[in-house]
Amino acid sequence: MCRNLGQSQIAKELLHTGSDLLERLLQETSFDDKKVQLSQRFASFSQLRVDSLANSQDIKDHIQSLELAEERKNICLTWLRDGWVDKLSDSPKYENIQELLDDYTATIYWHISPAAITTFILKYNHSPVILPVKAKLANFAYPATIRQLQDFEVWVDAWKRDYQKYCRRTREFNFQSDMKQEAWFREIALRLRHLSEILNIQEILPYLSNVKNLILVPHRDLHLLPLHALFPEELSIIYLPSAQIGLNLQSLNFNEKAPIVSIENPRSDLNFASIESEIISLFYSDSTKVVTKLATKNNVINALKE
Repeated sequence: MCRNLGQSQIAKELLHTGSDLLERLLQETSFDDKKVQLSQRFASFSQLRVDSLANSQDIKDHIQSLELAEERKNICLTWLRDGWVDKLSDSPKYENIQELLDDYTATIYWHISPAAITTFILKYNHSPVILPVKAKLANFAYPATIRQLQDFEVWVDAWKRDYQKYCRRTREFNFQSDMKQEAWFREIALRLRHLSEILNIQEILPYLSNVKNLILVPHRDLHLLPLHALFPEELSIIYLPSAQIGLNLQSLNFNEKAPIVSIENPRSDLNFASIESEIISLFYSDSTKVVTKLATKNNVINALKE
């Protein structure tokens, strides 16, 4: 709020004070689970630091903003996998993230804070571009970033609510054709066009004029959405939770001839799952399949061992 009122120095001091208080609380907490809970509850401190750096006119601050956003994503992923860590020593810097790119590959990297949605556009041998948010004339009293975030929150709340209703009705009617008349299904295209407007996708496209491969790195609720549907179909698109995950995958040696375990819809509630599994299996010389009710935890573990 202080930042939006033009009181940037007060905002900076409050953010510094809050971050120091959180650091002291973490030092005084003995249990790792409690530390994770505290850090997640007050994640906005680091998120607002990303915003502050992104709002600078210095390209070095833009790079630092991206690196901080990447570090926080990797810390959160580490909490899910390994438990509490305070800091990471090996979160990638911008020159490392560039290893994911080439002349025909770009990355759209989002970061959501309590005050803004920041969109980084990353291209090979270029400094990161932070997409400016255009103000709407009808809402000139609000900062453009706040208005964009509010529009997105309203949009995603409606998407989740109607999707949950659609899922409940689908289970009740057992995939009958009239489910296509449900609001969520019927209005998907319209909703995605609205999302595209909120995220300013049309302003991103000029940066992708020579791009063939696009990496999408979502944040928070953006992970739940079919963001690839907002971009031209001719682009080859992949998702990554963070740039570090992509770098880790590059370092692995995949053996396409290795057998796989295919778990084929054990609850029998997914249309086309069996066909999809068969198609994927064609890429491998051999496969072990765990199907329907046989896909218990022990059976899957045993199949992986084989």
